[in-house]
Amino acid sequence: MLPSPPPSGYYEIFGIEPKLALDVTDLQRRFYELSRAWHPDRHARAGAAALANAEQATATLNDAWRVLRDPVARAEYVLKNAGF
Repeated sequence: MLPSPPPSGYYEIFGIEPKLALDVTDLQRRFYELSRAWHPDRHARAGAAALANAEQATATLNDAWRVLRDPVARAEYVLKNAGF
């Protein structure tokens, strides 16, 4: 069974507090756990809707990982979400 889709906010996806200073090792651990749960290959037999949901969840997770692991991209993301 596919877990619920990830939230749209990058910090919420990982279940962490929105702040600039992050434990990247913890972030990576969370990324790998979620990656395994949402990977489309695990849901290929569940039907087209479940597969599409898994593909979207994985794409969103990968975007969040790319942004939050990079300190500059993370700062830009926080500023953008704060209206700057």
